Amino acid sequence: MNDDTRAQLRLACAFGLVYLALMSGHMYSMDGLFMFRQAQALVFDGSLRFQHPVWTWRSDPSWNSMYGIGLSLLYVPGMLATAGMRARIPIAVDRPPDVFEFYLKELYEDPLYTIGGAWVHVAVVALSSFLVARLTRAVGGSPRAALWAMLFYGVGSSALVYSGGDFAQALEGLCWVAACLGAVRFRDSCSTRALIVCSVACGYAILTRPLEGVLLQPAVIAMLLPAGRVRSWQLRSLKPAVAVAVAVTGAVAITLLVNAARFGDPLMFGYESDNGWVFPDARRWAGVLFSPRAGLFWEFPAMLLVPLGALAVFRAERGRAVVLAMLGLSLALLANTAAWYMWWGGWCWGLRLFSPALPLLATLAGVGTMRLRPRLQRWAPFVLLLAGFCWAVPGTVTDLLGGFGGVGDGAVWNVQAYPPFGAWSFLERLFPNMPTDGRTLDVVWFRHAGEVGAWLTAVPVVLIVMSGVLAASAITALWGDDRRS
Repeated sequence: MNDDTRAQLRLACAFGLVYLALMSGHMYSMDGLFMFRQAQALVFDGSLRFQHPVWTWRSDPSWNSMYGIGLSLLYVPGMLATAGMRARIPIAVDRPPDVFEFYLKELYEDPLYTIGGAWVHVAVVALSSFLVARLTRAVGGSPRAALWAMLFYGVGSSALVYSGGDFAQALEGLCWVAACLGAVRFRDSCSTRALIVCSVACGYAILTRPLEGVLLQPAVIAMLLPAGRVRSWQLRSLKPAVAVAVAVTGAVAITLLVNAARFGDPLMFGYESDNGWVFPDARRWAGVLFSPRAGLFWEFPAMLLVPLGALAVFRAERGRAVVLAMLGLSLALLANTAAWYMWWGGWCWGLRLFSPALPLLATLAGVGTMRLRPRLQRWAPFVLLLAGFCWAVPGTVTDLLGGFGGVGDGAVWNVQAYPPFGAWSFLERLFPNMPTDGRTLDVVWFRHAGEVGAWLTAVPVVLIVMSGVLAASAITALWGDDRRS
């Protein structure tokens, strides 16, 4: 491991400490509840079906998860380590008097998730930021470009928010960046380890989010196919693509078996009949890109640098297939997001359904900083980073369920749905009045200070100070390394 890599790893660890300091420690979506209960069913009941009813806002309980098992499998180690808290999981066999109130109890008062599950998202986003830096270097970016890519993704985008969330898109993004990095490295070095990483990531992407996992495969195979005309290809040069296809086939088979166990039909995914796609009109495209609620350019301002980075990679030796694959994959996901019937993703922060592509866009944005004129290099990346950070902070320390979630649910052009404008108005106190209080500072250390002790509020301060020390060391090393190179 060289000095460049060590510095990037230190910065990723610094991000992880920040994420730990600011995480909420509770679930805040039906999606997250189902995926965590899926892990509980696997660990404690040996079943893919819920053995206890899961209540949401609906009058009838749910007995199945409709989501991929990738994230559920990552919960297993922490769940085994904290299995002693199983008796404290909120469970109601019969219909509760107030269904929605009990649903909130399931989200907020599951200590198994707080201690054994929430850290998974911290690890996923921190690792993704490290792989973003490695991918930036692999496609020709400088050490400073890799630093900017990490910063754009780790603290200048919605990744900061989803490091404390319960959705699976951040894990899907990890699979995407790992698969692309593996493909690029194999293309450059024919490393067997890189091909294994690429294949495993492609397979796990399907286990996590089947549709987005399927979208990933053509892009990865395009990177692995040999350069030159088809007539010049040899059978052995197609082996890497075959390896990926085998991993994907296995993941698809597992997904179909899971469907059969859950619903009795391998082709049944559990979505309701009105869930589907429509033709994305101009208003949808405008909303996806520019709306206060879910506009990509607000959520990830460094997007402005992506064209410059794409052009730089395209002009590099053997970079054409890589950049076309990364851009094609991102555009395919953007089109899929715009066409989904609830494209804004319901109660969430930003354009959640598109977030798997953020690591790839951050990579290109990092490379894009190298193409700026010297004067712009001095301030433009800082401004874009600050804008993304200001968007993400209210989503990190305020509670989506405290009222902001409903502000932009469909009303995407409502200015109050822009987090820096609207989210702060729902923050009323530092400490909760009750466990399900959504108007409090949404940080786990403050939420549980009343029952554990006031000293708990010192934990995030210590974590952030430690993070600052690590980050300063890493940034100094990467900035100086870029000058020497």
